[in-house]
Amino acid sequence: MRASGTPSAVMIAVTMKRPCMASTNASVWVYWLTMYMPPIWPASPEPSAFVRYAIYAGLALVEVFALFTYSLKVETRIRNRAYAPEWR
Repeated sequence: MRASGTPSAVMIAVTMKRPCMASTNASVWVYWLTMYMPPIWPASPEPSAFVRYAIYAGLALVEVFALFTYSLKVETRIRNRAYAPEWR
């Protein structure tokens, strides 16, 4: 078994009932795809709709804070332009 947790093709070929060459036998790959690959479309959405919207809202809130902080820095620079450097 690999570090990622998925078995290698050679290991699958060894665990099958009849010996075969993993690189040339298509049934090994079909077996691996049907047994070890997660389904493409899950039966129910993960995470739920509420959790997804909460994640989106949290990201939007972080973006608003970042934009507000940046705008404060820009306004400070614009305001300080009116004064001479020795008066800042």
